[in-house]
Amino acid sequence: MGRLYDVIIVGGGVAGLFSAYEFAIHGFEKLRVAIIEQGSGNPFRQCPMFNLKRLVRDRECVLCKPCNILTGIGGAITFSSGTMNLRPDVGGDLNKLIGSWEEAERLIGYIDNILVKFGAPDNLYNLNTEQTAELERLAAKAGAKFIPTPQRHIGSENMPKVI
Repeated sequence: MGRLYDVIIVGGGVAGLFSAYEFAIHGFEKLRVAIIEQGSGNPFRQCPMFNLKRLVRDRECVLCKPCNILTGIGGAITFSSGTMNLRPDVGGDLNKLIGSWEEAERLIGYIDNILVKFGAPDNLYNLNTEQTAELERLAAKAGAKFIPTPQRHIGSENMPKVI
């Protein structure tokens, strides 16, 4: 008996989907790739807690197994605002992890371009230098550091379509 799949990816969250995408675009189209996900295969899945027919005061988690918010194709990011910080040292230290600021920026740009290709809005949010200077001043006054960061806001209404 032959193998059903050449590659099995466990988890249909962001890492699993990008892994499958990389196989597809790098000439591995003859490979039989499966994504195994414990949650729903529908990126438009819904949480029963958000049923609009229920009164707000009656909305509480019904402990679905598995949870439709945390599991399913796209993972938990499917229900997020999809705000992407496009700087290596915000949200982690990618530049330190891979040892290069330039390579970290390149990888972030690569991922960002893929998201735009699949439907993320192509506008970026950046602060102008006057706004940046004022926020840096206010942060320093409070003992913090403001890090100007370009952001792409995909939006919760767009995330399931992008996924």
